[in-house]
Amino acid sequence: MTAVDRRGVIGVATAAISAAGLPSANAQEKTVTGQKCLLLGPDGELADAIAQDLTAAGGSVKRMLPDAATEDAYKAALANEAADIIVNLVMPEANGAFGDVDLPGFRRVMEATYIRTFLAMKYGIPRLRAGGGGRFITVTSNAGRRGASGAVAATAATNGIMQMTRCATLNCAAKDDNVRVNALMVGTGSAAEIASAVTFLASEAAIFYTGILLQLDDGAMS
Repeated sequence: MTAVDRRGVIGVATAAISAAGLPSANAQEKTVTGQKCLLLGPDGELADAIAQDLTAAGGSVKRMLPDAATEDAYKAALANEAADIIVNLVMPEANGAFGDVDLPGFRRVMEATYIRTFLAMKYGIPRLRAGGGGRFITVTSNAGRRGASGAVAATAATNGIMQMTRCATLNCAAKDDNVRVNALMVGTGSAAEIASAVTFLASEAAIFYTGILLQLDDGAMS
């Protein structure tokens, strides 16, 4: 992965886009040829599509979901994994408003998304750093962009993921370790369209993008 000096270009806007570098970035193909891709998430249509798209772009994909949202489970699962790209798939369920969600239900959504993202970053980013750099991409809902009366847990979880993405971006920039951290915030789109966006963020075509909260919603929140 090409090294990029991000220390001076990542700020509170959480987007590092170098105007001078855009022509060379645009010239890059959307490929991940020879890259080791680790997909952390449950099985399903979306996980299948992401794995297929990354494979078609030249990557080798390993899929796993640590047994539980715990320190021990993530530490053990990621301890010996070499990766250039980590995709953290955490799509929350919209399980109701305040009057409909009990505390166990709220905690279940938070553990499946927000807590798993924290653990994936804590134990995954060092694996990318150990290999000389890489890309960490979280795929989640765009519910955190604004309130939703029927999705209190999903809104809370995804808003937290947005802020963690920003924090991780700045942390990686401060260490100058050549790790890009982005999130794909999904509102609409087929599994194939979401997968294509993931591959873009994973590829060198997005080399000047980090700290991006990329909206995939056909302009609904513009």
